[in-house]
This record gives sequence, structure tokens and C-alpha cells, in this order.
Amino acid sequence: FPVTIPDWEMLDHRELTAEYIAKDHRHAEQFVSFINKLSEQMDHFALVTQDVSEVTVKTSTSDVNGLTLLDFKLALIIDNYAQKNNIEQLRMRGNFN
Repeated sequence: FPVTIPDWEMLDHRELTAEYIAKDHRHAEQFVSFINKLSEQMDHFALVTQDVSEVTVKTSTSDVNGLTLLDFKLALIIDNYAQKNNIEQLRMRGNFN
């Protein structure tokens, strides 16, 4: 099956960021709750901020012996949840567009 790279902005080699717009405040709160539970289950920190219906997610990558390992799994699961729940992702200006 095709592997897709999530359309998240890479600010440097350590941080991935995405912004989403939910239908309303409550919809955004459900999304934030999902992301927080997911990052806890995966034991992978994600910083989530919410401003009414706008949700911003930042996740760090891991650095092993000077090599940066990009953990796209969290990003892909969040993207899939957003698509299934009609949460629009704002297009970023990152290097994966």
C-alpha cells in the first residue's frame, strides 16, 4: 500500500507542526482530547493548542547518535482522524508541499 507523508510543516529537523480548523469549539475540544490520548498511548509528546475551533499540533522527533528520526506515525494517525471527522487541515508552507 502507498505510504503517504503527512502534510506537516517541518520547521527544523526536530519539530513537525500542523494546523487544523474544526467545525466549532466543541468539535475542536474532541479533537484535542483524541490527540492527547493518542500521544499518551504512543508515549510520544505532542504539544496541542486550541483557539476556539483552531487546533495546532506540534510534535518533536527523536535524535539518536546525531541522526534525526522523523516519527510520522503520530502525524498520520492525527491526519486520518481529522479526515474522517471533517476537520480541515490548513496548508502549510513547509518543505513537503
